Amino acid sequence: MIKRALLLLLPALFICLPAYALEALNFKEPHSYKEKFVVNFIHQQTDTTDIPYLIAKIDLNDDFINEYIVKPNSPKFCVISSFCSYKIVALSHYKPILIGDFKAHNIVAEEGNEYGVRNLRIYGNKSNSFSFSTAYWNPFSFVYEIK
Repeated sequence: MIKRALLLLLPALFICLPAYALEALNFKEPHSYKEKFVVNFIHQQTDTTDIPYLIAKIDLNDDFINEYIVKPNSPKFCVISSFCSYKIVALSHYKPILIGDFKAHNIVAEEGNEYGVRNLRIYGNKSNSFSFSTAYWNPFSFVYEIK
């Protein structure tokens, strides 16, 4: 009797649990005019003109306009044992604005969203993929924040 109840209850638990898809970011060297424009903005913001950056483009708010996530491509600023500095940049009226800045080992985009903007999963532990924080969009300050 108990086995039968468990057999009926377990599948129901799995059906009720929400499923989330994660989208890995494809970082590459900047090639297009917009990508170079965003990297140049990061150079100006951080005063690091000598550091090469990698860039990933992703539409975070389904407006068909890409936002950009930028990280250093230099062992000096992004080594295996420490965090990389990830900067999230959006273009507003052809001007770049910084909408997020995180230290992490990796960042992926979640399917879930807050206020129509996708959440970002911030991994802070390279050896444990279950250890992460979630960055949510704050519509009042117009930036990503970890709650």
